[in-house]
Amino acid sequence: QPKFHKTSYSATLPENSLVGSLLKSVSAVDINGRSLRYSLTALDSAALFQVNPLTGDVIVASQLDRDHGNSLQVSVTGSNGLTESQTLVSIHLRDINDNPPSFSHSVYAVPVNENGPSGHQILSLSAHDPDHGTNG
Repeated sequence: QPKFHKTSYSATLPENSLVGSLLKSVSAVDINGRSLRYSLTALDSAALFQVNPLTGDVIVASQLDRDHGNSLQVSVTGSNGLTESQTLVSIHLRDINDNPPSFSHSVYAVPVNENGPSGHQILSLSAHDPDHGTNG
């Protein structure tokens, strides 16, 4: 029966990782020396990742976006044709500053009294940015 070197793996990568980028290499051994093939099941990642069936390299297969969730999981299966085993890869996406701030309106009109006191507040604005942490 195939046996993975680890029962689970974890990886962190920026959300702007290029398609084809290596996420993690997973590997298993077969105690009888049979060759192994790897396959991947996307648990919650909608086919964002693929695994090389011969090497166990898990790669980015589609554009990632941290703003839709920062924690993903995939299950990798190692099979010798007779038996198989699985390992879990937990993925954390690191946010990058890829969204501009936006205001609730594109134009603001504010009446101003020309004789009003100097330093008087005439408008208060706030902007929203869907990025997280210091990027938001």
